[in-house]
Amino acid sequence: MQTNHAQADGIVNDDHYEQRIKGWSADRWKTYQVLVEKVIKYVGPSASGLDLGAGEGFFTKCCQENGLHVIALEGAKSAVGWAKENLGIDSRVHNLKDPLPIEDTSIDFIMCHNVYEHVPQSINENIFNESFRILKPNGLFWVSSTCKYDFVESIAPGHINNPTPTGLALFGKKHGFKADICFPHFNISLFTPKLYDKNGHAYPKRKKLRTFVKRHSAKIRIMTLPVLMPLWFLNSKFLFIEQLDFFCQASVVRFWKTEIR
Repeated sequence: MQTNHAQADGIVNDDHYEQRIKGWSADRWKTYQVLVEKVIKYVGPSASGLDLGAGEGFFTKCCQENGLHVIALEGAKSAVGWAKENLGIDSRVHNLKDPLPIEDTSIDFIMCHNVYEHVPQSINENIFNESFRILKPNGLFWVSSTCKYDFVESIAPGHINNPTPTGLALFGKKHGFKADICFPHFNISLFTPKLYDKNGHAYPKRKKLRTFVKRHSAKIRIMTLPVLMPLWFLNSKFLFIEQLDFFCQASVVRFWKTEIR
């Protein structure tokens, strides 16, 4: 049976990374090129940044290859060791429940990519407070997470917090940030909300349907745009009703430090 599990400190076991590392090649960082280009669009080509919960450090490596100066912070020693040896990046062991080892108002941007859902909410509180502290005025804090309405990914082992885009934005506003909710990919799990049986095995027919939907997700997104775009705009700008995020596959919010607390 699939169960959600995570250590109280939010750190993934070294065993997890040791298994993953066996399948990685050092050039996998290229998969982050589009994301890095989006970041550069907002912060410029030579900005300084921080990659929180960096894992093996592929995002950090891609930043480095594009001229950005980024430090990777990761709790698993095995992942940090692999990143240093294979990617040649500045990767450091750090527990995100602790203060970030960075000076006040000294960083242009922070990436928190698929970390929020893996750690207890007390750690997310610390991450947001610390990120506000170390960001420069008008600094960017980019957060992405699984949305709770993704009925397949949200129950994956280790996913203990799955905010909606609206919920994530409101959380950031509580910590002093201005929130910019990104338009999401369509939530394809609506076609197969109960993909797994009680033992964690996918039903064959539903798995086949999900594969088909994933293959045509771009077309589905285009077809649903006339309805979903106005709904997303109204909710992300005015309504802020979490239930209206049902069509969101992920929660991606750009936060800006636009005030001094």
